[in-house]
Amino acid sequence: MLPSSNEIFDIFPADRVPIIINSPHSGQQIPDYIAELMTPESLKLPDTDLFVDDLYSFAPHLGICLVRAKFSRYVIDLNRPLPGGEALYPGQRKDSLVCPVKTFRGHSIYKKNGSPDVVEIDRRIERFYKPYYSALETLIKNLLNSFSRVLLFDAHSISSELPGFPGSPFPDFILGNRHGKTCPHELLNIAANQLRSNKFSVSLNEPFQGGQITKYFGEWNPRVYSFQLEMSQRLYLDEITGQKSRDFD
Repeated sequence: MLPSSNEIFDIFPADRVPIIINSPHSGQQIPDYIAELMTPESLKLPDTDLFVDDLYSFAPHLGICLVRAKFSRYVIDLNRPLPGGEALYPGQRKDSLVCPVKTFRGHSIYKKNGSPDVVEIDRRIERFYKPYYSALETLIKNLLNSFSRVLLFDAHSISSELPGFPGSPFPDFILGNRHGKTCPHELLNIAANQLRSNKFSVSLNEPFQGGQITKYFGEWNPRVYSFQLEMSQRLYLDEITGQKSRDFD
């Protein structure tokens, strides 16, 4: 039975095209018991992929399934490995946590003594993380019944600049396929060439190769391809106010 929208995610079903677009970081909901422990700054959710789900709202009309998380990445980061899992960037930089405690700018998310303990992290993994991956697996399996291959397109955005972060200021778009491990370079190049033809600056696998969702599903089944597209927020936001710019549409 196919999953449907619930308290954790929204699914906009479509199955005419063997593609799923996934927006795991656009959610902004925070349970009250967690919000009470967070700092006023972090409650503004500065690392949210603002409006990415809106940017891709056209997808179901093209026959492409769209999935979006409802909860903030500060509650659970669906694009990070589980505790004890293989690092995304071994020997390069430290991964942020599946239940992060600092923002991308290094500020504490929680008030003093508010960070989640092991029991709380496990609770969030069971409530939010595992059901999300299970839903994506089911949606992909359904498409594999009708198509020889399926692409999971993981949709993200990021501030145009993060001082001290590798690669900042960022190009317009960063495509990642884990250096060819999650989909053929030929497929990634189709996307890159399309973007470049519209005069955007594009980087491949630098500084982002694709997160845990790209890695997991790119390795999960040989008939599944996955890549991540990271978009600079300057393309569609007023980065000072966090509101949609006139270029959004």
